[in-house]
Amino acid sequence: MDILIKLVGVVVAVIVVIGLFSVLFGFNKFTKGRKSEDTRMTDEGIEGMIWGAATAAIVGGVGAGIIAALSKISF
Repeated sequence: MDILIKLVGVVVAVIVVIGLFSVLFGFNKFTKGRKSEDTRMTDEGIEGMIWGAATAAIVGGVGAGIIAALSKISF
């Protein structure tokens, strides 16, 4: 069971990191859009930051719940 818990933890961590990178790249696109006064790029940057943060938060919470439930199982 320990191997499964570690595997789930690694998968969750990877997805959370991907979400945080999406926030970073969204912020980069947002600042470029603000500098060039391109509203489309600014909106895409904001959307990327929101989706990235939501992904990181939701997957982190669900993953923590899964790990907690798996750790309660005993044979």
